[in-house]
Amino acid sequence: MGIKFRIWHFLVAAAVLILSAQRVRATAPANNSFTNATLVTGTNITINDSNLNASTEPGEPTGPSYNPFRASVWYKWTVPVTGAVYLTGSTTVNNFYVVPQIYRGTAVNALTPGTTLPDGSYEVFAGETVKIQVCSQGVGSGPFTLNLSLIPPVPTSANDAFTNSAAITGTNYHFAGSIYGATTEANEPFNGGAGWETLWWHYSPAVSGNFFPTVTTGQFTPVLRVFEGNQID
Repeated sequence: MGIKFRIWHFLVAAAVLILSAQRVRATAPANNSFTNATLVTGTNITINDSNLNASTEPGEPTGPSYNPFRASVWYKWTVPVTGAVYLTGSTTVNNFYVVPQIYRGTAVNALTPGTTLPDGSYEVFAGETVKIQVCSQGVGSGPFTLNLSLIPPVPTSANDAFTNSAAITGTNYHFAGSIYGATTEANEPFNGGAGWETLWWHYSPAVSGNFFPTVTTGQFTPVLRVFEGNQID
């Protein structure tokens, strides 16, 4: 009887432990619900969180039907200054592709996607409160890092128009300016369409040789083209 009692007692204890572990694993994050969105503040924010056991709500934006978003968590952020906000997400969990997005609205089934700029950032305005949805595109879920960076707009460089192109002088030239808010003109060659932003330069080399123009930026993928001619069309 003593041996049977000890075995039975061990099995019951193990069952209790397994049940307790299952209950812990089944707990959804507090910000799984849109109405419980976590408040974040600042202009450069790093959030370490997890969407393990998160779900989606009826009416919530879930992306394309062929590869829907899942396991979403929510944040709310009051924009301190007008500008462009960049969202990036990363994780070490397999099959977890972090998808962060900005929405406007007060109900999960009546949200409007944030306005995106050509470089993939979101345009936001001082004083408004936006909602940030982070979800998984894939079967994985778990710990992730969300980075938010707000960059106030700076004046568009003066060489937005072809007729105002900036002069490249000397054999080594450096330009530091902003393409934010730049436009395209109707007759620009290889116009990328609505939403593209372009700046112009002109160069008259003093000597023959090779010309190596390069452009770098951390905020968007630049495209550089070289043309000959004095008129945009």
